[in-house]
Amino acid sequence: MFDEGIYRTRRGFYFTAQELKELVLAALAIALIFAWPVNFSQEWLIIFGRFLLFVGSAFIIHETAHKLTAQSLGALSEFRMWKQGLLFALLMKVVFKVTFIAPGATIWSKPLATQADAGKVSIAGPISNLVLALIFIPLSFWLPVMRYGVYVNLMLAFFNLLPFPPLDGRAIIRWNKWAWGITFGLTLVLQFLF
Repeated sequence: MFDEGIYRTRRGFYFTAQELKELVLAALAIALIFAWPVNFSQEWLIIFGRFLLFVGSAFIIHETAHKLTAQSLGALSEFRMWKQGLLFALLMKVVFKVTFIAPGATIWSKPLATQADAGKVSIAGPISNLVLALIFIPLSFWLPVMRYGVYVNLMLAFFNLLPFPPLDGRAIIRWNKWAWGITFGLTLVLQFLF
């Protein structure tokens, strides 16, 4: 996502205190939505912990991959939590029992940004989820709980690779159809196998 409004003079890899706070709050909110309904029993706390570990880490790593890629291309980049999206997601879960996640996005700004820049920044998130899934796959043979990590990361990659704005897939396919096709195809194959 490109946004001229955040362009400042700061360079290099960095996270602002506000950005870290919003990443953590969004991860907690996502875990809460997945673990709904809340009852604070020991069993619920274990379920919440699993979702926080797998969904929260997948989300944070996905957004951080966008951020670091943008920064490596000389852009300024920052995660922004979308409070209304998180409230809407919680409402959908409470009222309709539907899990819908809209936590925010990593926005970036670079003078004279190209479609290639946008494609590279966009593909970094889904690739990070594929790498995590590939790490969790062999671990899941010894620790079955790691299957959650495989599932969550493949679903996050799949959803974000859909070629509809504002999802990552749209910018990727506009940049390089082959890169999109290979990444999307690998995601589908892994989902089918696991």
